[in-house]
Amino acid sequence: MRTIASVLFGLLWFAAGLISPYAVAQDEVVMQPVRGGPPIFDLDRLAMAKFDNEGGQPQLIVLVKQYRVEKRTVQVQKFRVEQRERTVDVQRGEKSEKVIQTYTVHIPFQVSIETKVPVAAGNKPVAISFEKLRLYRLDGTLVAPQDAAELLATLRPVFVASLKDGGYQAPERMVQHVINPQTLVVLTDAVSIGTPPVLTAEDVLP
Repeated sequence: MRTIASVLFGLLWFAAGLISPYAVAQDEVVMQPVRGGPPIFDLDRLAMAKFDNEGGQPQLIVLVKQYRVEKRTVQVQKFRVEQRERTVDVQRGEKSEKVIQTYTVHIPFQVSIETKVPVAAGNKPVAISFEKLRLYRLDGTLVAPQDAAELLATLRPVFVASLKDGGYQAPERMVQHVINPQTLVVLTDAVSIGTPPVLTAEDVLP
């Protein structure tokens, strides 16, 4: 019996050795964060860009979304608080007594207020010198100005992020399979993409 038990234990141990690495690998695939994913590959960071060499100075012309602040009248729901009374029957021993209870209710109502909201106002071309940007291919390869002249000979979408985001790191291969391999990434602090004007509470609330 001891021999049989030893054999069974050995088989279980061997099976565990085969299964465990697979289980760990699966956990790593599911839990591992995607490097180079958001926030760089965010649709709000997309912009149209084109290479330009006017005056012998290589630069990118980036179409940057513009916003204006408009006043709008909107309907806002508010609540008023009311104290109300009701009479209820309370059982005290064998007798029933009527007792007045006070309770609070919140009554909704609509009011019109004037507020400020950001509104898209088209695109503005902004020239950025190559000295103030870094241009990358999807795989993390740095693009030189002479290569950018061919890659961005016409307007095409690029992802734009800040140099302060920590630089560009190529995404995992799985992510690269679902992104166009011709994707270009521009790192620069000369423009801010996908950032509407920040309104204060005084702007939004009456």
